[in-house]
Amino acid sequence: MKTYWLLNDQLHRNYLKNIKKNKDHVLFIEAYDHFHQHSYHKQRIFFLIAAMRNFANDLKKNGYAVTYIKAATIEEGWSSFIADQNNSETIISMPVDYNQRQKIQQLMQSETTVTFSHNENTKGNFMFSEDELLDMAKNSKTQESFYRKARIKTEILIENKQKPVGGKWNYDTLNRKPAKNITEKPGSLPVYSLNRISKDALSDCQARFQETPGKLDSLHLPLTRKDALDFLDNFIENRLAGFGPYQDAMLSGHPFMFHSLLSAHLNCGLLCPNEVIQKVLDAYQNESIPLSSAEGFIRQIIGWREFVRAVYLQQMPEYLMLNYFDHQHSLPDFFWTADTELHCLAETLQDVLTFGYSHHIQRLMVLSNFANLIFVKPSILSDWFNQMYTDSWDWVVVPNVIGMSMYADGGLMATKPYISSGKYIQKMSNYCINCRYDPAEKTTPDACPFNSLYWNFISRHKEKLQNNPRMNLILSQWGKMDQKTQAAILEKASAIQQSFFPKDF
Repeated sequence: MKTYWLLNDQLHRNYLKNIKKNKDHVLFIEAYDHFHQHSYHKQRIFFLIAAMRNFANDLKKNGYAVTYIKAATIEEGWSSFIADQNNSETIISMPVDYNQRQKIQQLMQSETTVTFSHNENTKGNFMFSEDELLDMAKNSKTQESFYRKARIKTEILIENKQKPVGGKWNYDTLNRKPAKNITEKPGSLPVYSLNRISKDALSDCQARFQETPGKLDSLHLPLTRKDALDFLDNFIENRLAGFGPYQDAMLSGHPFMFHSLLSAHLNCGLLCPNEVIQKVLDAYQNESIPLSSAEGFIRQIIGWREFVRAVYLQQMPEYLMLNYFDHQHSLPDFFWTADTELHCLAETLQDVLTFGYSHHIQRLMVLSNFANLIFVKPSILSDWFNQMYTDSWDWVVVPNVIGMSMYADGGLMATKPYISSGKYIQKMSNYCINCRYDPAEKTTPDACPFNSLYWNFISRHKEKLQNNPRMNLILSQWGKMDQKTQAAILEKASAIQQSFFPKDF
């Protein structure tokens, strides 16, 4: 008998291809130490537990021999399993997350009663196997070059083997419309009732994880593959057309906007990237969505999602500790309470506390932008994202935060730091309308903190920024300010920093 051990990010049919129903065994271990690793948001814990239990139950219904073990640790769960089994081989596909992979490898080395096989070629819930991915990334200096390779390799939105459909590789210029241009507000998400298994998982989480952050009273994600497929169809029918032009827009009271909220399902395996992309292509070919929306969404999956996975596999574990600007601050307490007068931060953080979610531009240009401007240590922000988001896995969080959001890798992933003053948030959202701070002011008592903090960042790091051609204009603007104006801005920024970190000043 062979045992196929599936982890909580391997809830996908690709992992079942070689399993013989009447001969082999499928193992799941629900290890609670994993959920305490980062003091995860309640909704992330609930989502993973409920999704894994539902997936295991579906396998049982379809005739698979399934053992589902609840244990304090992976090691304890494994010991419990082998004590009752006489299997000679356990097959496991290595997880992408570095720490989880290390733990599995240690177990494989220490276990003498069974033979472990590493299923290296399984693509699982990705577009490419690890070997394919790393080969593609080897000579890709930028995300854009990687994306084009991926498009050509998969022939997605490609004609004549190498040319992009429509004549352009991406439609970014059409996909950056601000919130004020929205004529029809985003619709509400479909609601799915909890089955018995999900209700039991909810009760267990409420009892076991009372001290972890977040709430469990606004559940919004489907927990079974059937419901996840319906959720995908609903997105394509009702929100995908708006995702293209308004993917960077932010509206007060609309946390989900036109976004898919499918990343958690892709990352755990309930949905396969190939099937998601195919449904998007079908919608485009049926002329129900424009090419710009189809390409913009597909790029997130075939381009960005696979690219950050390649960076993670190539660069860990050293990548997590990169700190190009040598920032050392912790996060302000309001990142766990949303108690701040900055409306953009308060609303975004409240969304995170309530749903374990905010969309990508809130993550990049509100939360990460602010953290960078107040000199938060990148690894601390990375831990916070890992802790607070339902779709967080280390392999996707670390490159996005360390590289994309914080520029802590010095430009490996991004061509310039993603920082901005309050003007960007004012342009892309309606947050500033109800904020006590004025995005047009830099040094007055009611001036938006983003403004002085932004110029303070430029001043402090000008030597490291001056070799970046994309920063020349901003550096020039700072240099043209008179000394009195510069001094007032830096004094204002220092006072703001001191209000957040009084012990450091």
